[in-house]
Amino acid sequence: MVLIIMHTSEPHTLGSYDAALRKLRGDVIKMGALGIQNFINATHGLLQRDITLCNLAIAEDEEIDDLEVSIDRLGFETILRYQPMAGDLREVISAIKISTNLERIGDQATTIARRARKLNSHESLVETSCVEGLVYFALDMLQMALRAYSDRDRELASEQLKRDKDLDRMCKDFESKVSDKIPGNSDAVRGYLNLILISRAIERIGDHSKNLLEDVIYITDARDIRHQR
Repeated sequence: MVLIIMHTSEPHTLGSYDAALRKLRGDVIKMGALGIQNFINATHGLLQRDITLCNLAIAEDEEIDDLEVSIDRLGFETILRYQPMAGDLREVISAIKISTNLERIGDQATTIARRARKLNSHESLVETSCVEGLVYFALDMLQMALRAYSDRDRELASEQLKRDKDLDRMCKDFESKVSDKIPGNSDAVRGYLNLILISRAIERIGDHSKNLLEDVIYITDARDIRHQR
């Protein structure tokens, strides 16, 4: 059991401390679930040409933003009040960091939804269907990252980290193919540019998922593996 050193006049009760940690973890998981749903709504809105799903993804982003603020506040209050050490401190710090990445995932889903609305207002482009492979790869990576966090599964996190470069390659290949279409299709330039921006948003969702996986390893192993070559 981690020893908690208190320097406040307010008495510490183990129950309230445990409750704070449980709420932090629960809010992160809830925030992740919302991020996944927004990503699904935005990309299905694109692939199914459903503006209602696009609008839903944009509207629901506010709840993700509110959760980030709540997690930040609870995390700092927990540090100040209970002064956790070792694994508990890593737990709190990682919750704050992960919430930031999840908020940015929500932002990228909003970007996809807005670009999809523009695409849906014009004639469909054949290349849009090619986004589907990127979507499912990034979505699976995000879901695995959240599972690794929920289960504290270091092996799963390490395994999934390797997939980020694969997603980067897939997105760059897609962008290159779409860019090659632009010179001979002047009427569809805006549509192709929107597809490229959607691809980049998906790639960034992969980057944020990678950050989440790195935080799982930080929690479980007390190792900071960011920027390692």
